[in-house]
Amino acid sequence: MQYLLQHSRFCGLKCDAVTLVRLLRAYVGMAYNRAPRSGDLVQQCHVGRTQADHFLAVLREVEAARGRSWKAKIRVSGLVEVDGTSLGKFAVRATCKRFQPQIKALTAKLARTGKVIPSVFFVHYQVLGIMRRGGPPILAIPDLPVTVPGSRPPTESFEGIRQTGLLHKVPLARRPFTTIFSDGNRAWQTLAQQLRMTSHAVCHQSKEWTRTVQNKHWRARHLLCGTQTLDRAWQSLKDFVGPKVSRKTGHGQHAHESFLVRDLISQFMYRQSMGNLEPGVFLLRLGEAFRVLADAP
Repeated sequence: MQYLLQHSRFCGLKCDAVTLVRLLRAYVGMAYNRAPRSGDLVQQCHVGRTQADHFLAVLREVEAARGRSWKAKIRVSGLVEVDGTSLGKFAVRATCKRFQPQIKALTAKLARTGKVIPSVFFVHYQVLGIMRRGGPPILAIPDLPVTVPGSRPPTESFEGIRQTGLLHKVPLARRPFTTIFSDGNRAWQTLAQQLRMTSHAVCHQSKEWTRTVQNKHWRARHLLCGTQTLDRAWQSLKDFVGPKVSRKTGHGQHAHESFLVRDLISQFMYRQSMGNLEPGVFLLRLGEAFRVLADAP
């Protein structure tokens, strides 16, 4: 316990060792598939809101760091699904510095077509993912797309997919034996073909959710094409982050996407990489994560 207090951000937490133990026990006993909320700790452990927020920030930082480390090392091959989703959108003004390149490009396009230039634009919190069937999802956030009010949510772009490097998670030697399944977005198919991987797609716009394709490299003679496994992971991610976490921080020209949501996505990956754990095992894994971060240069 003294190790935790002296060698982590817990040293700034104004509580005694007994309260810290109570917080840790409550934390690992919470729903594993939902991001912990400070209100739950306040009720269960009878601590102040500031203490609960500080405690959760420490644990979230540790889990998110381990999630990013796992993501950097993990590789996938075989039957692999790829897709993108949106965690919502938020409004920014035309003067917003963070998204100025996208806003300028949209403004120029509207000016060329003679359309009215709005004073507010919408930023979509897009997340891309790749997942070996039967494995945990690997998630990445591209440059967030910006649209004008009333536009449909944008799909994944070729540049955004390439930027995340998700398809490069497939080792070079395994690419001839890897099949990429997408939902019909041509950008995924184009990049997969450029990387010399077999690609199959369904078309969600035509209400085609799955279809059977012939198999070249696997024992089964036919494969089920679709992104149904990753679609379930998207729902789990949305349940984990929750709708009440703001997707934006700051105001006016200083507005930008929420880094809390980024950490929650990494925390989600960390938990998915371990599978469902019993509270005692989860506590041991957290202890290992603290030691790894403390030993890091």
